[in-house]
Amino acid sequence: MSVIAALVIGSDGSARIDGGSRKLSTPIDRERFLAQRRSRACIIIGGNTAATSDYDHSPCPVIVLSHKRPSLLDRNPSAVWWNLTPPEAISNAKEKFGEEIGIEAGPILLLEFLKLKLIDELHLSVTPIEGGEARIDLHLLLSFFSEIKKSEVNDTVFYQCSIPNGYAQKLERN
Repeated sequence: MSVIAALVIGSDGSARIDGGSRKLSTPIDRERFLAQRRSRACIIIGGNTAATSDYDHSPCPVIVLSHKRPSLLDRNPSAVWWNLTPPEAISNAKEKFGEEIGIEAGPILLLEFLKLKLIDELHLSVTPIEGGEARIDLHLLLSFFSEIKKSEVNDTVFYQCSIPNGYAQKLERN
């Protein structure tokens, strides 16, 4: 199973501008993000992301983790609503949709998945854009992984993070 999270932030750590992440994205970031998302069996997002971002059309089912019924269900026939914990959501998504699960949540839900060691890879884009809200610390995000590959295209820095911390030690013990 592969649970891969994607997040774009501005150079000041902003995760949103005007309620969503699209204004933080650069053309190369958007291109990579859309290409990666096409390989997912499903996408998990939170209620805030469902309310503020455009998920009306998606290449695969969209799972909204929320305590309240999201209006996205009225606009996207492939959207489903689950009031579950992150571990329950991953288990159910794997069973219902398949192994390749994408996480496109905002910083609060993403950190919850990371702290629970539910994410196998993080694809993080840092763009030169500043001035948004919902700031998150880049170093905190990177601290969850022991293998980090960094590349830069134009003004966008890409981090591909894998081998969650603690996972390598767990494999060595078995």
